[in-house]
Amino acid sequence: MICDICGSTKTYVKNHHHVYTIKGKEITFNSERRFCSKCNNLVYDNKLDNIASKKAIQTYNDKYGLDKEKIVE
Repeated sequence: MICDICGSTKTYVKNHHHVYTIKGKEITFNSERRFCSKCNNLVYDNKLDNIASKKAIQTYNDKYGLDKEKIVE
């Protein structure tokens, strides 16, 4: 994984506080993300980014939506 800002390949993972807006509603949660060791920019990590996206959707559904069992019904 390479930093888009400085090009460094040295990265680390830390717990990150997210604030997303989904359908006009603010969603906050914590999830592990990858950062550049040189400039501390977020670095794309397919696995961690997908987990964060799923967590955002789940947090939204828990707070405002229907759970998947109710959708199946």
